[in-house]
Amino acid sequence: TREDAEAIHGQQLTIARSQVTPLPEGQHYQFELMGLSVRTTGGEALGRVTDIFSTGSNSVLVVDDDDTEILIPILEGVIVSVDLAAKALVVEPPPGLPGIGGA
Repeated sequence: TREDAEAIHGQQLTIARSQVTPLPEGQHYQFELMGLSVRTTGGEALGRVTDIFSTGSNSVLVVDDDDTEILIPILEGVIVSVDLAAKALVVEPPPGLPGIGGA
């Protein structure tokens, strides 16, 4: 009921990993991307995924290497590969993306 929903407003809902419905190949839940190490296709280490937020048109990875925070759009062609077993993500950043390759 509405009253039941209001009673838990603001609370965090969690479920066991075993209860999460698998996604189709190539798709990932945001929680799976948190903490992954991020490299460019050229091998440049960028840091780890520390947050993900939505801009309305697409989601954005927040990648932090302790010195710099880089915002990487989650778009086809930018996210090249995700390897959950290796805890690694490879990106092809758009030209001029601040914080990458001296940009």
